Amino acid sequence: MSGAHCRLMTFETMNLMASDEMSDKLRELTSRPYTHAEVAELLGAYHAPEVGEDMQEEYAVMPTLLPYLLVESWKLANEAGKTWEFTSLPVERPLDFARNRKVRFVVDVDENGVSFGVGHVHGYKAEWYQPEGQSTAAQG
Repeated sequence: MSGAHCRLMTFETMNLMASDEMSDKLRELTSRPYTHAEVAELLGAYHAPEVGEDMQEEYAVMPTLLPYLLVESWKLANEAGKTWEFTSLPVERPLDFARNRKVRFVVDVDENGVSFGVGHVHGYKAEWYQPEGQSTAAQG
């Protein structure tokens, strides 16, 4: 997820989630069990149309952990009044990532806040971890 397209998507999502309006909506969402689709729909509705469509397409093929880790890492930082960052991680061995349909999630927590990063090769995803048909309700 380190291409220019992915960096733009993570940057736009991070800025969106920092807004007061979205923060209120995310606090409401995380106060109850929520689904993978609800996160994608909420964020997609507030992104610019071209970014929202791209994000929806990515979420449709990424592991169902993505929206949960995204929102819960944000929630951890937000509730503590700390910084939160969403980044696109460069993959060290892109052929290995593509061949094995690998996706990497990294959550770093320190005294200043939380950083959530995602690394993958666009277009190379395994079917078994995609949201289609999976039950993904998170406990808020």
